[in-house]
Amino acid sequence: MKKALSFINGIIILIILYLLGSILVNNELVLPSLNSVISSFFSLLKEKETYNAFLTTFSRTLISFLISFLLAFTFSLLGLFLPSFRYIFSPIISIFKSIPTISIILILIIMVGFTLSPYIIVVLLTFPLLYEGINHGFDTFPRDLNDVLKIYSKDNFFYNLIKVRLPLALPSIISSIISSFGLGFKSSIMAEVLVGSTSLIGIGYKLSQARFNLEIADLFAWTTIITTIIILVDYLLLNLNQKTMSLLS
Repeated sequence: MKKALSFINGIIILIILYLLGSILVNNELVLPSLNSVISSFFSLLKEKETYNAFLTTFSRTLISFLISFLLAFTFSLLGLFLPSFRYIFSPIISIFKSIPTISIILILIIMVGFTLSPYIIVVLLTFPLLYEGINHGFDTFPRDLNDVLKIYSKDNFFYNLIKVRLPLALPSIISSIISSFGLGFKSSIMAEVLVGSTSLIGIGYKLSQARFNLEIADLFAWTTIITTIIILVDYLLLNLNQKTMSLLS
């Protein structure tokens, strides 16, 4: 209850600051009035194109995220089975994390074109977070359990993985999913904005279109929609994490 009240208070403060800012600026092309943004927000919710754009971006993000997760899980398993692999792969992860996002996007647009680049961008940006989160989960495995499993003749890698390691690693894995999915969704939108292709009519394209047509209220309304989506997804994932923790405890 306290968290909900704090969240609502934070929203109220943001609205007050926005109202003051729009009054001081007094320019619809720079900072549109709150009434204009609210009107644009509900107008967008009435349009079929809004939901089509959301489904396009969300499905693209989800596909890319699943690919990224499968790759991260596979490489983490390799590191678990072959410890030397993790040390070899570590510099590559560091490089992925160090490259600026905008550089990755621009390079991929040139290399693979408009259609595939948003998918690959999401994979490259979410992979390091997922990989490290899964590794951290596997590293929480108590060494004492190895001796217990040996005593009960369960010194089998795949049995230990499915029955013991994976359940123990699950909270860390879900936590990495929570922290990386929002990043993937925002990266997908950013890629769509920079690509600017009519073949990728997602949220990013709609943002770019609003900017080009100087529909600033629509731009703010789309930003509100994006923020709401990310908050809702994070909330659902956090609830999933809490339920998982309660089942495991």
